[in-house]
Amino acid sequence: MLIGGERVAGDGPPLAVENPATEETITEVGTPSSEQLDAAVAAAREAAPGWGATPAIERGEMLHEVARRLRERSEELALLMTAEGGKPLVENSDEIEWTAAAFDYYAEIGRNFAGRVIPSIEATQLSLVIK
Repeated sequence: MLIGGERVAGDGPPLAVENPATEETITEVGTPSSEQLDAAVAAAREAAPGWGATPAIERGEMLHEVARRLRERSEELALLMTAEGGKPLVENSDEIEWTAAAFDYYAEIGRNFAGRVIPSIEATQLSLVIK
């Protein structure tokens, strides 16, 4: 996990990640301790003002980069998700693409400085930007 930009191992008890189809343990991961949870919340609170002060265009570029990296590793991620969750590979591939598209969508919202209704990703949703 990441706390304050640093990769740390969980100090809590290990959690087995199992393939539901085979019940095989894929790996074990450390869970966070109470102290690590507190540190993560503190780090997020400390980082929030800096993120908010970052120009919208720059934040958008970062979100586009997340989308690009998701797409770049989509096959690997879909295989991991299938092994961990048991959902069909095609559904996990679709989920990764939808997630990347959501990052792209929200990256572009920051370019709208007028405060208006923006077409949403889904027909059943309404997105508003109020500035």
